[in-house]
Amino acid sequence: MEKITSLIRTINQERILLIVRYCTVGGGVALFEYVLALLLNSKAGIFYVVSTISSATIVLIVQFLLQKFFTFKHTQKEKMHVEFMLFLLLWVIALILKTFFVVLFVEVFHFDYIFAQFASIGLVALGSFFFYRIFIFK
Repeated sequence: MEKITSLIRTINQERILLIVRYCTVGGGVALFEYVLALLLNSKAGIFYVVSTISSATIVLIVQFLLQKFFTFKHTQKEKMHVEFMLFLLLWVIALILKTFFVVLFVEVFHFDYIFAQFASIGLVALGSFFFYRIFIFK
């Protein structure tokens, strides 16, 4: 019984650490993306839709490497090109969704662009976790 309890604790601790790592990387990347989009829009005068797409594009490779090696501790390199292609596919879907949500929140619901950007990143990050875990870094 003690071994089973110990195993359950270990599994739960691993899951908690995974979620903490994902939130740390995701939060850091999201903050970077958010600040970059804000700077592109407010300081460089770039239209908010273009700044959303540009900031997401810039963080793509860094995010892939951090999620693969740090968050999911997936050190296998043989299929890294396949993982990156799946990651890229998910990224494109996420980019479309983030952009859709930003436009929806700003144009339809008349939310502030800053809030819309932040909320859209959060919504998409939540869904992405499950796809990373199940399909990409299994």
